[in-house]
Amino acid sequence: MHTVDVDWWLLVGGAFTFGFAGFAGLQLARLPRVWRGGTVSSLPWPNARGPEVNHRSFPVFVGFAVSLAGGALLLFVSVLVDADALGVIGFVCAMVGVGVFVPPWILINAINRPRVLVPPSRRRQPGWWAERRARRGRRASGLPVTEHVVEVMDVRPPLDEKHPYGPYFVAVCSADDCGWSSDPIGRDEAHPDPERSVREQASRHSSTITGPQRPLG
Repeated sequence: MHTVDVDWWLLVGGAFTFGFAGFAGLQLARLPRVWRGGTVSSLPWPNARGPEVNHRSFPVFVGFAVSLAGGALLLFVSVLVDADALGVIGFVCAMVGVGVFVPPWILINAINRPRVLVPPSRRRQPGWWAERRARRGRRASGLPVTEHVVEVMDVRPPLDEKHPYGPYFVAVCSADDCGWSSDPIGRDEAHPDPERSVREQASRHSSTITGPQRPLG
């Protein structure tokens, strides 16, 4: 019975360890693209229990993830081969990753420093500290909270769509790490002019609104 329990925990631990290692490897593969100014469509990743992952902080996040994954792999192997020294090295690797990468991760999100760790194309962007100050100032002046370019989309199903849907309008902020979008609004009794309704939502977010564009159909 004891052996079954051990095997079960090894199976769960191995699945978690190699799954996290695969995740860290995927982020490492994306790093060159982000460093050259490219984007990852899923970013930003809000994190209620830690710093946000965005394009500015992505390089240090990758360092953190890789060091943690490397430490976890060493710890797992140390259990398999009963090598305590290897386990100690893995633990130290993980702790060094936390100590080295988490402080600049927090600083980059807040004030975009140190710039040497930020992708070159994003070194002039403000951190959340400056953004909040700017938003408070714009609200006090009666302006929308940002100047981000917001695109209004006129979305209609393509002619070959197998599951047709009703046309609708939606506004999407084009700033890499903003993530704001309006409600998707179709024409109905509550919204006789859906484009206008979407623009009203967008006008509370930004003073720069473009479109409409028709991405489909």
